[in-house]
Amino acid sequence: MALEYREADELVVQADLPGLQMERDLEVWISRGVLHLRARGPGGHDGTAVLSDLRDGEFARDIAVTPGAGPGARASYDGTRLEVRVPLVDTPAAEGRRVAIELRTDVSWPAPPRRRH
Repeated sequence: MALEYREADELVVQADLPGLQMERDLEVWISRGVLHLRARGPGGHDGTAVLSDLRDGEFARDIAVTPGAGPGARASYDGTRLEVRVPLVDTPAAEGRRVAIELRTDVSWPAPPRRRH
């Protein structure tokens, strides 16, 4: 399941993508005002997953960001959840930029902010 929300001056995207090899299976990049997330997993269902965006073996999201977004973007993955943080600023970014993914060993994630209705 993917979740996106704004926190201060950042776009935060979290996606539950368990059991992937970070270097082989995950790609994150920003190009022309769009944040691209791609993951490739083994596919199928082993009977243990409750909910996964990888049920068909692939996960893909394209999320519009402000045209100047990109510099300072960072991503982390802990073996279960991918989190991407993109500063939302109005400074020009270099065209087509990959976002390095850091392996995270701290698996305690803060709860996303609650929405007011």
